[in-house]
Amino acid sequence: MYQDVYISLLQCQSDHSSQSLILDPYDQNYLTYNVFTRDELQEIVDYEKKTKHLPSDELIRFLNQFNLDSTEKIRVALGKNNMFKAQFDSQKDADEDWIIHTIYSLLREYEYGNMEKSHSEAWYQSHIWSMIESCFDKFKGVEAITGESACLGSKRRVNKIRHISAITSTPRLKCGYKCDLVFRQYDNGHNTPLEFGGSEAKPKIEGDFGSNFLEEGFLKLPYILKDMLDALLEKVEYDDRSSLLRTVGFIHSGLSCNMVELDRPVPYIYRVSRSNRVEISNSVLNFGSTVLPAMLSSWVCCEIVKEVLDIVLSNKKENSNDTSWVIDCLERPPLPNTPATSSTPSSINKSYKRQKH
Repeated sequence: MYQDVYISLLQCQSDHSSQSLILDPYDQNYLTYNVFTRDELQEIVDYEKKTKHLPSDELIRFLNQFNLDSTEKIRVALGKNNMFKAQFDSQKDADEDWIIHTIYSLLREYEYGNMEKSHSEAWYQSHIWSMIESCFDKFKGVEAITGESACLGSKRRVNKIRHISAITSTPRLKCGYKCDLVFRQYDNGHNTPLEFGGSEAKPKIEGDFGSNFLEEGFLKLPYILKDMLDALLEKVEYDDRSSLLRTVGFIHSGLSCNMVELDRPVPYIYRVSRSNRVEISNSVLNFGSTVLPAMLSSWVCCEIVKEVLDIVLSNKKENSNDTSWVIDCLERPPLPNTPATSSTPSSINKSYKRQKH
């Protein structure tokens, strides 16, 4: 597999995810140019495939009460499941409370005719896909940040060879990729927060062939997820937890969404996994069959982030008899790597040497 990916990236005339060792089995190029057969791509998809978290049977039954086809029926169901009760527990009842909140918010959009009109990207993010942001409310320690937030993982990568002024001036600080939504640890100012995924959004559905969908779904988002995963891998020091980690995100186009995951099942090679497209209908007649799957995708995404955070924070080195940390913490850090574009002393412009003297 390594050789196949390497040969394909050598032939790329344009930017391609394989150049960053990201293998996307759903990229049509692999079949078009005979890099892999369909069976080989399916084998890549299935190799140590990570499981999807599903809600409990009780929560599925609760959600399925809203598998309805009219605003009147949905309002009746909401009335029967009023969560404004005196014994409300923000943790125990969080999922049901989120379901009620999301159903009611979307119900109003149908009742007032907003689903029949075209809107801006910001409208879809705040009125429809805010279900993702609110799903993270129950999750202590991580939040969904909106508003074109810069990916810290990307910022770290593009600035890793930044230096103080010497022969040349200090390079300008770059911000890296920006996301419409980022799943990030609380930024308390004491530590660099970890990131677990994000989303890219566009106001119009283009289909699987649209330029924006291809650019952001097959290039930008995988690059962002890789930068985030690299930071998580460094956090666990590339130990046996590495293959368990993954990052997750969405591609939103109007009322549709595709969930995208990225993991590293083998050393050096990153794999993209994709879920079926979910498209919320603009007709309330299809409320149950389209809205509920979109809500389930949001819930699953939140659970994936929670799982990864638990893995990262699990301390594999707890041992009261091990005092090796005394020496380790006093070790000098490794020297910086030589950038690929660095010059040897013999090739440095002689004018710099004359200026030095």
